[in-house]
Amino acid sequence: MYRFIRQYLMAVATYLTVVPGGVVATLALASAVGYLPYSDRPGPGWHHTSLSLAQLSYYLSWATFLIVPSLCWVTGIFLWLKLVHLLGTPRPVTRLLGGAVAGAFSLVLILAIGWYISIAELPIDVGGLLGAVWGAALAPRYLGSPLQPPLARLPRIGLVALAVVIPPVAAWALVCPR
Repeated sequence: MYRFIRQYLMAVATYLTVVPGGVVATLALASAVGYLPYSDRPGPGWHHTSLSLAQLSYYLSWATFLIVPSLCWVTGIFLWLKLVHLLGTPRPVTRLLGGAVAGAFSLVLILAIGWYISIAELPIDVGGLLGAVWGAALAPRYLGSPLQPPLARLPRIGLVALAVVIPPVAAWALVCPR
């Protein structure tokens, strides 16, 4: 149990560092080179270089809105990846699934919280890409080892298929109006 909690906390810590931290770094870097990455007036675009401590503080205060939803999404993604991995899915497939799911959810998360500051498309895309990198490269490091030897994987193909299909279908059913 201690190992599972440690793996979970490490996955959460790396996600919070990579995705919200990367989006804040993107916002700051874009401002430093003259691109306004937020605002509805005058609107995102190339204006003038500006990066101050107040602006960095503003980006960090906006990033605090990302913490609670990130914890919810990361918990779900981590548990789902852990289940898929424990069922004996090969590591490359786990990485592919993790990258796709974490990238999509990170993209939606940054888009959903970004409307508070009228965020531009660039930081949203960077957030989705960083989420995909986390899901494909970093999250599988914290999954541990599968329960069964490789030959025992074959009878569980149906369970893996269900584990892959059920979360997106359940998310669609919860989000889409009836």
